Amino acid sequence: MKNNDLNRFSLVFGALFVTVGIYYVFSELFTIVNCSSPQTAYFAHTISELGIPINENNAFSPAYQIMNTALLICGASFFWSNLLFFSVIYKNGFSSRKQLFFANTLSFLASLGTAIVGICHADASSDAILYLHYAGASCSFIFGNSLIIFTCGKFKANGFESLASFGKILGFIGLFSGFMTIVCELTPLKNLSGLAERFTVYPIVVWEILIGLFVLSSEIKKRRLQSVNA
Repeated sequence: MKNNDLNRFSLVFGALFVTVGIYYVFSELFTIVNCSSPQTAYFAHTISELGIPINENNAFSPAYQIMNTALLICGASFFWSNLLFFSVIYKNGFSSRKQLFFANTLSFLASLGTAIVGICHADASSDAILYLHYAGASCSFIFGNSLIIFTCGKFKANGFESLASFGKILGFIGLFSGFMTIVCELTPLKNLSGLAERFTVYPIVVWEILIGLFVLSSEIKKRRLQSVNA
């Protein structure tokens, strides 16, 4: 498929970005509603806990498969949607191939980390799998929010200053909250680790939705302009 063909489907791609972000939010909500402690799940329990399979040691959420499926789908789609956005829809946003490669690398690592969290669970009896889980979560937090900050620098350079400024705020909140998640896990503040983790993950989700809306609005404006000039 040629670039011109891809650009014709920008509305579809933009809608997909928005849909995937919303899908994650409602998947987590559904998993929490069906867990044993929905009143405290958003601040006292981490996303990792929502994905632990039901077994003799854990009965937190019977809907754990919904959470893990969302992590796998959102992890994969995050990479492909960003690859498409950077390489085709916003192909003039980067001044060099090195910058484009760097952005796609950040996107891939964040996506891989998210998918790993959905596969390797926090209650694993194997230390190797447990380490993979934490490594995946760290990749998702660090590289996902770093990608936001890096992308915002390109948006600002191309005249989208409001979007860039808001995105940078999201990215720095995400990185700081990732650090606070670790602090909470290792201190008496453990009951707040779930809340800190949400402030790490949700900036990435919000950014994906914003990118989708950006693509949609840009394409709608372009088509209106074309119809006026026709």
